[in-house]
Amino acid sequence: MSSIFSIVNTSLVQIIIAVFFVVQGSSLYLAAQTHSRVVPLGGFVFDERDSSAISNVHIINLNRVRGTTSDNTGAFTIWANEGDSIMFQAVGFLNDTLRITADIMEKREKIFIPLKEKIYQLPTVEVFPYATFQEFKYAFLNFEDPDPPFELDLPPLDFQPDPGESSGIIIPGPITALYDRFSRRGRELAKYRELTEEAEIARRASRIVNYDIIKRLTGIESEQEYYIFMDFCNMSYEYIVSTKEYIVYQRILQCYKQYAALK
Repeated sequence: MSSIFSIVNTSLVQIIIAVFFVVQGSSLYLAAQTHSRVVPLGGFVFDERDSSAISNVHIINLNRVRGTTSDNTGAFTIWANEGDSIMFQAVGFLNDTLRITADIMEKREKIFIPLKEKIYQLPTVEVFPYATFQEFKYAFLNFEDPDPPFELDLPPLDFQPDPGESSGIIIPGPITALYDRFSRRGRELAKYRELTEEAEIARRASRIVNYDIIKRLTGIESEQEYYIFMDFCNMSYEYIVSTKEYIVYQRILQCYKQYAALK
């Protein structure tokens, strides 16, 4: 009789253990299903400046390699799950990425994505009036100076050549006039290019050494003292842009030690 009860008890224990594992497994499965549930999320993409809709925005789910585009009203719908990252790309705007949180999944409300304008730095372009060398050659050979000739109020020339010495006067020809005019223009263009290059070097140097950086390195507070210190260090723009940044900053610190000792 006792052996029968022992067998029954053993069977009950095994059944209870089996039911426990089945319930636990089902709970974990349901939780995993809930967590990995992919649902459609909708929203609008608009310009941060004036809240106008942005169409043809590329919207990509980076985790699932799925994508869509916004329509003319800026609206979009994309399938996503909690933890996914959604990237927004549009011409003329900075990229933005949205991470799908549990709160977004629960509320299922429309998502509003503002995009910031992207500013493109274009290189300088020189525009020339002639498309080919042949056009330039033709214009050069048929050039007519529109400027009126100079009228100089000079005193009469009293010139008496020595006996046997030939006398004459040098008359500038059209080639000389063309040379003077084009060489003057060439000098002006060369000067313009030189000034443009100097301005570009100064702009690049200001990114490496400026008031904020000097303030962090040396503790100089006033802007007036900043200019005095930079004049004391005597570092040219060419040196700053052609030298590695950490070497420039080391020189600034050494220069500040000398500057502080003289204060």
